[in-house]
Amino acid sequence: MPENTSIIFFDEYKKLDKLCSEMYGINSGGVTCYLNDMMAVPVMQRNRIPEWNQTYDRLRELRHIRNQMAHGEGSFEDYPCSEEDVLWLFEFRSKIMHISDPLAVYRSQTEESMHATRIKEDFPRAVDQSQTEESMHATRAKEDFLLAVDQSQTEGNIADHQRMKMDNVEVIDQEENDSFEKKHSMLKKIAVFGLIVLIVAAAVLIFGNVYMKYFLLS
Repeated sequence: MPENTSIIFFDEYKKLDKLCSEMYGINSGGVTCYLNDMMAVPVMQRNRIPEWNQTYDRLRELRHIRNQMAHGEGSFEDYPCSEEDVLWLFEFRSKIMHISDPLAVYRSQTEESMHATRIKEDFPRAVDQSQTEESMHATRAKEDFLLAVDQSQTEGNIADHQRMKMDNVEVIDQEENDSFEKKHSMLKKIAVFGLIVLIVAAAVLIFGNVYMKYFLLS
């Protein structure tokens, strides 16, 4: 195995570890944190993501080779690595940068599932709220209708009361007018009768006077 392949492998792993460390906010050991997070994912969830197990096994294997190179007693070329390993590290780092690595896919699916769950939970609440608002609206409409009816009836009663009051006033005025006319008619009759009596009395006096004069002269 060429020595430069081992050096390129070591350098490429170093770049991957640096990228992972930046993701976790640490100085080193980013690949180990990534592997630990992969192990923490439930098996059922892992099986839904393509190449999850292959990625975990390959990354763990390459980490072991890198640790041997860094801490072993021999030189880089004493530990087996290939250009294919170098290419895999490069492609995996590219997946992380483009958010298409297994953990990124898992987080995306989890967020979508949580979002779908929230929508599913919010929908009944939205329906209940809509039904409640419709019920409240119907109740308010019913109350407003009854209030309008009561107000209309009240106004009608007031109008009827006013009409009855005016009718009573008219009846009273008519009765007073009738009473006044009756009294006036009676007074006229009394006056006419008195005038007739006076005329009769005057006629009697005149007749008596004429009769007395004629009787005395004869």
